[in-house]
Amino acid sequence: MENCKMVFQVLLGNTIIIDNWEAAIQYRREVVKTTDCPTLLTREGYRICSNGNFGGLSNKAPPIEKLRGMVFGEPLPPDYNIVCLQIDDLQKYKAAFLKCNEVNSELEKLQSFDILEMEKKEKLDELKGELALIEEKLGMDVLTPTYILPKSILAHQYNGI
Repeated sequence: MENCKMVFQVLLGNTIIIDNWEAAIQYRREVVKTTDCPTLLTREGYRICSNGNFGGLSNKAPPIEKLRGMVFGEPLPPDYNIVCLQIDDLQKYKAAFLKCNEVNSELEKLQSFDILEMEKKEKLDELKGELALIEEKLGMDVLTPTYILPKSILAHQYNGI
């Protein structure tokens, strides 16, 4: 850790890193009223020198893509890759869990629909049974819904001919 501090102190010296260009300009205006201003760097990569010069291509840091591996920093911890894999697994588990909940809710809807269908079928069978009893009492033929006259009435009609 001490080595990193020393490297950054050598590289940056009395440079201050500020969020954006406007904040750097404002900071410089206030500081130069009382003392010399150090070099200011913005997070976008712009530089305002300690003497107040800014502008031009040399005053902006190159994009990270152009540095091509020349960027340095503290090495990643040994568990970094393991944690990344665990994060990926957790995201997959979350997606699977959400899908499982969705499927379960759909299954419950279908089961409730099946229960309603079964209840309707039972009610229909019950009503068919009641209808058959009523037809039987009325003397109707179950296969052909026509009224069958009782034999006493039929005998009376044929005897009179």
